[in-house]
Amino acid sequence: MTDNMKNTAEIESISSMVEGYIPLSDNVLILRSDGNIKTKGGIIIPDDAKEKVSDGVILKVGSGRIDNGNKVEMFLKVGDHVMFKKWGGDVINLDGIPKDRLVVMKESDILLILNRRASWVIR
Repeated sequence: MTDNMKNTAEIESISSMVEGYIPLSDNVLILRSDGNIKTKGGIIIPDDAKEKVSDGVILKVGSGRIDNGNKVEMFLKVGDHVMFKKWGGDVINLDGIPKDRLVVMKESDILLILNRRASWVIR
């Protein structure tokens, strides 16, 4: 199984686990990348020896925010691969999902879209 197919299967599986979760206002639910880092020599760097990963895939988006009485639609879309502030958002730990992988944060904490509608788009 290629890395891309592994990502697709994992994202679709976790997406179905959070089906009933709906972010409010201008919040998004992100599946943080697993952060597995492998050196050129094939050595895998353990989680506690590396920095917190600050990218992931948008699983859910809120309905938008109200600004001066006007509704502001969300710019981010489900499936976007994004980079966010390293310490932004709140971690949610759910049974069956690896620890610290789900993050809820405001759209304004997203720094950039790395890939709009990544190849592993959630259907």
